[in-house]
Formats: sequence, C-alpha cells, structure tokens
Amino acid sequence: HNVLPMKRALFPWVLLFLGSELGGPAGSSYLWRHQSSSLLREAFVSRRQAEPADKFGLVESTPCEDNLELYKATNRELSDCSWLARRGIPNKGATRLRGGSSQYGTYNTPITFFSNNGHIAQIEYALEAVKKGLTVVAIKGEHVICIGVERRAVAKLQDPTTVRKLHQVDAHIVAATAGVAADARVLIDQARVESLTYRLQYEDCPSVEYVARYVGDVMLQYTMTRGTRPFGTSVVMAGFDQLSKTRLRPEVKPYPVPRLFLVDPSGCMVEWKAVSIGRSAKTINEYLERNYPASRQLVEGKDVQTEERILCELVMASMMEVMKVRHTSVEIATLTAARGVRLLLDEEVDLMAEGIDGGLAEGNATRTDEDSDWHPARAD
Repeated sequence: HNVLPMKRALFPWVLLFLGSELGGPAGSSYLWRHQSSSLLREAFVSRRQAEPADKFGLVESTPCEDNLELYKATNRELSDCSWLARRGIPNKGATRLRGGSSQYGTYNTPITFFSNNGHIAQIEYALEAVKKGLTVVAIKGEHVICIGVERRAVAKLQDPTTVRKLHQVDAHIVAATAGVAADARVLIDQARVESLTYRLQYEDCPSVEYVARYVGDVMLQYTMTRGTRPFGTSVVMAGFDQLSKTRLRPEVKPYPVPRLFLVDPSGCMVEWKAVSIGRSAKTINEYLERNYPASRQLVEGKDVQTEERILCELVMASMMEVMKVRHTSVEIATLTAARGVRLLLDEEVDLMAEGIDGGLAEGNATRTDEDSDWHPARAD
C-alpha cells in the first residue's frame, strides 16, 4: 500500500534528474508545473478546511493573495488563474454566489443577474435614464389622441428639424420617446421595418398593439442577452385600431378605436388613458389623475375639433403648470382616424397658451383675494 505513494513522490524528481542530465528544460518545466499545481491545490484545500462553512452553502471565499508570488513564478495558465476558474474557485478573495459572479461591482452588475432583493440593477438604471429625459404627455379621447413633448434646447448653428421626439411609425401610428435619443432611434427604425414587413406579408396595416408588443419584445431581449445592455428609453405608442366584429355583437360595424401604449426598458407594455414619461412624470401623472375625468366628460358628444382643443389644452396646462415651462418649449401633435397626424402650428400653440396663462392669472388672483380676506381672521 505504501509503494504507490512513494512512486508518485519520486516521479517528479526522476524527471528533474533526467532533464538536467540531458541538458533540456523538459523535466524541470514539468516538475515546476506539477509542484505549483500541487502546492496550489494543497493551499486551497487547507484554507477551505480552516474557514467556517457558510450556513446555506451559497458563498465560497478563497483568498489568493498569499499565493501571489507563486502565481508569478508559474506558467501563464496558473498566473491567469484559469485553473481556479475552471473549478469554480474565485480569484483574490472574491465572494461568489453559485450561479453568479462577484467580480462585478455595484454599478456594473451583469444584466442577467438578479440581486438578493429580486431586482435587476441595469434595468433600474435604464429607468433612471428615462426619468432624466425630456417630458412626454399623451392623452386619448373618444376620437382624438393628443401628444405633447418638451422641445430640446438646440444650438444656434444646429438644424432644429433634426432633433425630434415625435416619430411616425406607420400611417396610423405615432411614437414619442423619452431617454437616450440614440436608443430611441434604433427602436423606431425596427418598429418601422416590422410595420412594413407586416403590410407586405398580410396586405393589411398592423395594429397599434402589435407594434407596441414587438417593441416590447425587442427591449425584453436586450435585458436577457449577455453582452448587451437595456435600452435607456421609454416609448409611447399611439394610434387607431379597427375594432373587428365579434360573435356576440355581429351587428357592430368596425370603427377606429384610439389606443395608447407605454413600453419601458424592461419590455413591459401597458395601455393607458393618459400617461407621462420623462422628468416630472410622477407629478404630471398626479395632475392628470385629478383633471382627466373632468376633461373626458367635456369631450363626450362633442365634434372632433372641440375634442381636439380640449385635450390639447389639458396637455399644455399639465406641462405649463407642473413644470413651469414656457409654451415655446412645448410641441403638440394630434392624431385622428380621418386626418392622421397633425402637428400644431406655433400660432395655435400661442393662442392656447394665452388662454391657459389667463386662467392661471385669474386663479392666482382669486387665491390672493381669499388669502387677504382670511389674514384678518387669523390675526383676530
């Protein structure tokens, strides 16, 4: 029983002797690699036996700083710690979760890894990028969809027509984006190609839900693929779909129905009645929750022009009152089933802003009078 261990112990020394006698480095090179691997293996085994085991068996910790000189002396394979990587042992005392990697810090966590509290950090960072983008407000009525976007400040020598946040995807679909402009351009181009492909294949226009779902699928793939990052933009997809006949109500004729979808960097697609994205989106959404029901009651039974004016005023008021921006920094577009997309002229926006400014001035004066009447009462 003792012969085999003795042979294993003497074999490297025999090779060293033969290599030195023959004048070649083969024996010494093999011996050094063999001894290095054995020493590394013994060091790791002794260190792991000395360390207390993790309670749940999830954490493995193996410092390698003590063997740094040994790494430098060995060949390239051992110096790169590829032997450790193949056996799942982390390098330089890093803590690794099984199925994951701890070589990454807080801000460069791999996109495909969930944190211990169930979040994917890169998606949350992409959502933060959307919150820093320019504001977009979209509202749908019975026959009109109104979209307002905040204009980007451009340089004097820059062509302002090349800086856009409103994009026409199809004849009946409009998209507005907030976040990284380059990411938005890529998504819009893919949505346009998919719409044209759908028309060529089925000889019919795609629905708004179909295009929004396609954009969501593309964004979802970039949250699950290694070597990529999520899109740092959110897309508001608006348009009209034809309501088809149903088996329960065959007498109903197909008619265009307004649809409004929001797709975020996680790939989630949700339909909204009114929504805002970008900076100050949370405050504007709260404003819309308070004022949208009253505006929806006003547009019931009205013609398209009146409905368009009421919705545009609500979009303008939400941006001017909440964000305190001038009307020159707001761009508004409307979408109807009959006329398609129409971008409001600057003169129309100016007239609309004058009415809103007048209403705000009257409201401020009323509040000031009420406060002045109540001041003596407080003094009493």
